[in-house]
Amino acid sequence: FQWFPKDQEADFDKIALMESKDDGKTWSDPQAIAITGMPAELNRSFDPTLVVLDDGRFRLYFTSERGNEFGKRGNRAIFSAVSSDGKNYVFEPKQRFGFSDKETFDCAVAFLDGTWHLYCPKMDGAGRGYHANSSDGLNFKNEAEVDIGKGHDWLGNVISVRDGLRFF
Repeated sequence: FQWFPKDQEADFDKIALMESKDDGKTWSDPQAIAITGMPAELNRSFDPTLVVLDDGRFRLYFTSERGNEFGKRGNRAIFSAVSSDGKNYVFEPKQRFGFSDKETFDCAVAFLDGTWHLYCPKMDGAGRGYHANSSDGLNFKNEAEVDIGKGHDWLGNVISVRDGLRFF
C-alpha cells in the first residue's frame, strides 16, 4: 500500500507492507519496502499492485515518473520489480506499460487462462480505461479500451475468479 506516516518523514509516500502470521488476526507495524536497481531517471515508486508468481515469488507493478520530474503530467508509466520475501525487490528492466504522451498509472493486474491482464484508468470522467495483455507479465500489448460507464473510473483491483476476471 502507499504509506503516508505523518511521524516518519523518511517513509512518507513510500510503498509499504504489513504482515500477518496468524491468518489476519494481528498485523505487524508497516514497513517500507526496498527496490534495488531502479534507474536514476525514475523519480519514485507508488501505486503498488502485487501478484504472486507460479514459483512463489512476488511481482510488484508500480507507477513511476520518468525523467525525475515530480508531478509533471504525461510522464507516468508502469514498471515492475520481483521479490522472494515481499520486502526486498529487484527492479525489472524496461517499462511494462505506458505511452510517451499519455498518463498511465495506478494499474491493476491479474492472470487468467495463460494471459496477464493489466488495467489503468483514463482519468477523463468517461468511465474508460486502458487494457493490455501479456503472456509473460512483462511485455504488455495495448488492447481495446474498457468502458464501465460515465462517472466511474478504473481505480481499484482486479482478481481472477472461476468464471473470469472481477474488478473491484
